[in-house]
Amino acid sequence: MSVIMDGISKSFGNFKAVENLQLEVKEGSFFTFLGPSGCGKTTTLRMISGFTYPDSGTIYIGNENVTYTAPEKRNIGMVFQNYALFPHMNVFENVAYGLIMKKFKKQDIKIRVQKYLEMVELSGSESKKISELSGGQQQRIALARSLAMEPRILLLDEPLSNLDAKLRETMRAELKRIQQELGITTIYVTHDQTEALTMSDQIAVFNKGICQQVSTPEMLYDKPANSFVASFIGEANLFPAKKTKKGILLGSGAELITLPDAEGEFALIRPASIKISKIKKPEMNCFEGVVSEKQFYGTHTSYTVNAKGLSFKVNSVHQADGYYHEGDEVFLTIDIKDITLVPEGYGGTYK
Repeated sequence: MSVIMDGISKSFGNFKAVENLQLEVKEGSFFTFLGPSGCGKTTTLRMISGFTYPDSGTIYIGNENVTYTAPEKRNIGMVFQNYALFPHMNVFENVAYGLIMKKFKKQDIKIRVQKYLEMVELSGSESKKISELSGGQQQRIALARSLAMEPRILLLDEPLSNLDAKLRETMRAELKRIQQELGITTIYVTHDQTEALTMSDQIAVFNKGICQQVSTPEMLYDKPANSFVASFIGEANLFPAKKTKKGILLGSGAELITLPDAEGEFALIRPASIKISKIKKPEMNCFEGVVSEKQFYGTHTSYTVNAKGLSFKVNSVHQADGYYHEGDEVFLTIDIKDITLVPEGYGGTYK
């Protein structure tokens, strides 16, 4: 089922949680709401689920207007951050709970529970207590419980935030696999950009109650709508910039050559696109700097380089003989096509 939000707004007192949201989630897609705490993403999810009603606007699931429909009548599955499992029930009883409340036949309940436990790779754990399960297993049980109801859409509110880094990575892949296998429309809330970029078909970036941009992960990274999206999606060197005849003048007074049609108040340069070397290159944007900080991540090394009165973050792919150290004099080279100008990100419209 598709989900459409037409002019949705919600305030709590004088605080505008969501303002005039126009958004469509296509049927069968994995759609993510991304943004910092208090940006409106969870409030939007709660309005879709029916736990919160909007002050204005309309919400459709498929062709049905569900704006003020009670949650239990929307046929929506929801997985919460804390999983909300019943500790006094075993695994089977937790997964079967919604089906029992809906008065399904015992045989049908058994078939569905087995089906979705198998899907989340926990078949055979029916009699286990919730306290006997790891955090990742509990997350899978919460997912199976929601899927057992065979909902029209699946809503997930930061379901991986309580897991350790390695388990989060594993569960990201599992959630995406299950979503694709079922073809179910899924809306996922997170403040973790890695989760959003690796799992999503489309992402809506929120800030201060306003949806800043909706696009694919690749387009959000390469073509951010404004300075907020540029800084929130991926690592970024972001500097105030003024146009000159040849390019741009950065906040420090340093000049860089850009493509002639580049427009915007901020210059975005991704750390991975800057080349670092001991040798001065003949390219237009090549200038000297000094390494002030180094951080080794295994796959790459991140350097902070002071140059042109600014601090540039530079990510260099790991090479055994390619290290630079604090205090080293180096040259940075930036291709003109890797300099993107974006407008200031204070909200309003989005693309």
